[in-house]
Amino acid sequence: MESSRGRWNHNIHYHRLILDAVPTDARSALDVGCGNGLLSKELRNTVPEVTGIDLDEDVLDETRQLSDKITWVHGDAMSYKFGRG
Repeated sequence: MESSRGRWNHNIHYHRLILDAVPTDARSALDVGCGNGLLSKELRNTVPEVTGIDLDEDVLDETRQLSDKITWVHGDAMSYKFGRG
């Protein structure tokens, strides 16, 4: 499994801060603009249900192959109908 260890970019720089802010009893998490899914995968280590959403279908196609334990969604988080009819 790919992780952010050994890598660095502006997004990865904040992963530890985000992960430390997740409540211990969190049951779900949403990674908006998940890209290659690195944060989503790290979240999945402590949160049972993780959804990653991104506008870039090509990136998501690659990311989907790396983990089937996360729900990967192609769409805009501002307009996507999460669990709503």
